[in-house]
Amino acid sequence: MKRLVILSMFLLTLFGGWLFADIPRVINYQAKLTDADGVALNGDYDITFSIWDDATGGTLLWGPETHSGVTVTNGLFDVQLGTITELALSFADTYWVETSIEGTTLAPRQMLSTVPYAFRAIYADTTGADNDWQISGSDIYTGITPAPTGNVGIGIASPLY
Repeated sequence: MKRLVILSMFLLTLFGGWLFADIPRVINYQAKLTDADGVALNGDYDITFSIWDDATGGTLLWGPETHSGVTVTNGLFDVQLGTITELALSFADTYWVETSIEGTTLAPRQMLSTVPYAFRAIYADTTGADNDWQISGSDIYTGITPAPTGNVGIGIASPLY
């Protein structure tokens, strides 16, 4: 028993930090860089990023964040936005990324979608409780009277199983 307690304490100490780790507030950004003729570029470039609230004009919300000496191979590069300047945005609105290569601003700005908006999941623990669910023996149901008999159905009044 003593070994089990010591082993449990060791494992909790070893892996316990993961239980309380914050959501990484960075965005992986990948792109292909070409010249005006569409030829993929190679080399090291200083690339600056900023986030705006509109596709053109608008208000600067984040940045600029400059990544120096980014290696571009066959036109491809990738950086993590937010590693230099904290990304303290709510991601509850539409945002646009502006990119500048060696001081030249590229157009158009790119709309952020999908993955960065997963940051919004950080607020899931602040939602209200759902008190509609009832437990009766092995049955779990919501707001149904009389209580169900163990069968589950969606869109059917009398489920068979």
